Amino acid sequence: MKALINQSLDGKDATYAALREAKRLGYVAIRRRRGGDGRFTEVVWTINWNVPPPSAQESRASYVPRVQNPCFQTLAGTTQASIRETRSEEVPERLQQVVQSKEQQRSSLIEWEPCVTELQKHALEINFRDLSLDLAQQVADELAGCIELGQVKECPIKYGKGIAKNARGGGFTPKAGIAVMERRKKRLTEERVREQRRAEELALRAKVAAQMADPATQQRIRAMQKAVRDVVREPHVPVSR
Repeated sequence: MKALINQSLDGKDATYAALREAKRLGYVAIRRRRGGDGRFTEVVWTINWNVPPPSAQESRASYVPRVQNPCFQTLAGTTQASIRETRSEEVPERLQQVVQSKEQQRSSLIEWEPCVTELQKHALEINFRDLSLDLAQQVADELAGCIELGQVKECPIKYGKGIAKNARGGGFTPKAGIAVMERRKKRLTEERVREQRRAEELALRAKVAAQMADPATQQRIRAMQKAVRDVVREPHVPVSR
């Protein structure tokens, strides 16, 4: 449960409340197994998606947590819990709405690298809200650099929060993120050059189109076409020697 709280986007109390609600509605079942000596050896989590839709009264008072945490897979490797999940092709409509509402986050001004997933971006952007945009970008670059170098062994969200914590304390110095920053600047420069060339090309096309639409230009073109036709129609006179 501690690992789930660390990976949650909400606080401890909210996570416990969401878990109790999910257990009450039948989405989650938790059982503790005993060994041969009578002691508890493991905890089995059963996540059930085949739950009938709740009544209207329950719908107004219920909250279903998001079960697809970006780092949820780290729980599967622990010795404290084994997770068994049953799925169906159709997810309950109310659960879909809750998941979609969680995914609809504010648009970010931070430039993220492809190695960071969308769910990880959303979770870290919430944590970075008290940082300036420049400092948040440096933290994001540092996290991406550490991921690319293979230094992130656990949950990237937790790792990124640790970097942000150091940045708040004034003990943050970019290292792995320097290469990411330089690469991003180069990419942005190339994009600006392409945009400028595209704008110049569009301006040139518009200028040519305006000139072709001018009556004087059309008259000159017709005169040139007539002159060419007259030259073609003239009989060929051989030159005598």
